[in-house]
Amino acid sequence: MNDVCPCPACGRRLQLPENVIEQEVRCPSCGEVFKARPEGPPAAPAAGGFQSEPSVARAPGREDRYGDEPRTPTWERPREGWDDLDDWRPRLPEALPGAGLSTTLVVLLALNVAMGFVTLAVDAISLNNPPKQLGAGQAPDLDPLVAFGCLAGLVYLGTAVVFCTWMYRSYANLRELGVRGLRYSPAWAAGAFFVPILNLWRPCQIAQEMWRASSPQLDEEDGPRWQRTSGSGIVGGWWTFWLLSNFVNQVAVRAALAEGREAFEIGAVAGALGGGLSCLAALFAIFMIRGLRRRQEQKLEELLDRW
Repeated sequence: MNDVCPCPACGRRLQLPENVIEQEVRCPSCGEVFKARPEGPPAAPAAGGFQSEPSVARAPGREDRYGDEPRTPTWERPREGWDDLDDWRPRLPEALPGAGLSTTLVVLLALNVAMGFVTLAVDAISLNNPPKQLGAGQAPDLDPLVAFGCLAGLVYLGTAVVFCTWMYRSYANLRELGVRGLRYSPAWAAGAFFVPILNLWRPCQIAQEMWRASSPQLDEEDGPRWQRTSGSGIVGGWWTFWLLSNFVNQVAVRAALAEGREAFEIGAVAGALGGGLSCLAALFAIFMIRGLRRRQEQKLEELLDRW
């Protein structure tokens, strides 16, 4: 004989066998873990013959920014004909997707660091040994550096594409892990870089949320524990050096388009400084990618051990 047990988070009435009463089960609709208790008798009608609509309690941290109902992770969606307690266990992946993508991105960032050191050395040499024939109204002959600049630009462009793809995949992994209380979406994690003005801070906020939500600590009855954790200094360092490098590199580009010895010297100094800042940003990005991947894998291991 089955008993009707309502979910305290979404109000769904679940048909459960008697042997699981007073045991913890997971709601297939919202993913809430609660102790199964049979439904009590209906409340008496209110004065005047009308009965108010029963209020539905929402678990802490279940708020969703883009709608009233939280999005349900893929592995928590209900299947038809569940009649065994084992069917309540989440369908966790054997391994998280994106391992090869993370490795590719780390290799590309390391290549950017190497090219950044080369650019730094070239700018330093150019600054200490400016062309003697350079006069007023003349621009230096930089033809030997054009090929290297084009190659560096292509590597940077490829790195940017792979980085946005990695942001999408890493945020999507949080849903595969059943993380509750997320504020953004995988598409927004990748697209925030292309929104003017907002891209000055929103990608950093999303990366910090990804870092915190990837905490190996599992949720308890008091709601998502990751929301009470602090952000990462690695993420903050990556974003700080990335913004500074972009600003300084803009100065270097404007100086390179100008003419004269003074513009050449300003461009060389800005180029060297921008190259150093870009290398630091890439190094912090490597630490962030490896650390985030490690945290998500540890979280998956904790979930598999629990279930």
